[in-house]
Amino acid sequence: MISHRKHHRSNPAQQHSARAASGGFTLIELMVVVVIIGVLIALITPAIFASVRKAREAAVRTDITDLEKGITSFKTEFGGIAPPSYINFPSNPADWNTSTYARSRAIIRRIWPQFNFAANGGDTGLTGELNGAECLVFFLGGVPDSSGGLDGFSKNPSQPFKKGGPRVGPFYNFDSGRLTKPDASGNSKAPEYLDPLPGQITPYIYLSSYDGRGYRSEDGTKLQTDALTTSATPWYTQVGGTQKFKPKTHQIISPGSDNKYGTFGDYDGKNFKSPSIDDEDNITNFSSARLTP
Repeated sequence: MISHRKHHRSNPAQQHSARAASGGFTLIELMVVVVIIGVLIALITPAIFASVRKAREAAVRTDITDLEKGITSFKTEFGGIAPPSYINFPSNPADWNTSTYARSRAIIRRIWPQFNFAANGGDTGLTGELNGAECLVFFLGGVPDSSGGLDGFSKNPSQPFKKGGPRVGPFYNFDSGRLTKPDASGNSKAPEYLDPLPGQITPYIYLSSYDGRGYRSEDGTKLQTDALTTSATPWYTQVGGTQKFKPKTHQIISPGSDNKYGTFGDYDGKNFKSPSIDDEDNITNFSSARLTP
């Protein structure tokens, strides 16, 4: 007996239905999914980067707030005297009596009235001019210890820079990983302090108003000699006037993620009136936002 078998060809529509039923995707469906995912990534990525940027900037603002607390603690300890943003240390104690060091001598005398200039107050390990960035670290951190850390100041009122013995300070807990090394010039200089932004190479600017007596152009000029700054006028002025921010206390300025301070200029408390691309991401103690124009 001959058996007859029927051969059935599969219907394409049935194949599609079978694949769909089994959870498979057609090429067109896969392409649609890829396009949708691409659109979502394009929409989400800027938001993610913006969130990361805001979180990093918030960390800088917190850091600046903590530095300001350190300045307040310093002032509390030393009769309301704020850390200066310029100081010049002679290599020879006898030079304290020369006109070159007259201003620095007066500043030191205000902070430590019993300072023994004949003994240089103990060896700081520092000579030469310290700019505002260096002063911020020195006056809040103190003299270097044997391990290269910062050890505050001696409680001996005539020799506050002397190492060892009872200490006062440091007034701020500096992260050693963000302290720059002293420069390799002829004079030994204090380190500067970097903000916590990734890849930062430019330190915080610190400018004192000297308890409201006014910011000094000399302090700014010293900052300009640092190769890291491009500032022409290193502080912010009020639009239409001569008032500086903050006029009665001090300014702390982070260069932001571009590592540049910019050219600075007029700022009215809300808007930056002399826009410079280098200024736009500066983070300061007198604005809750970046200094965008």
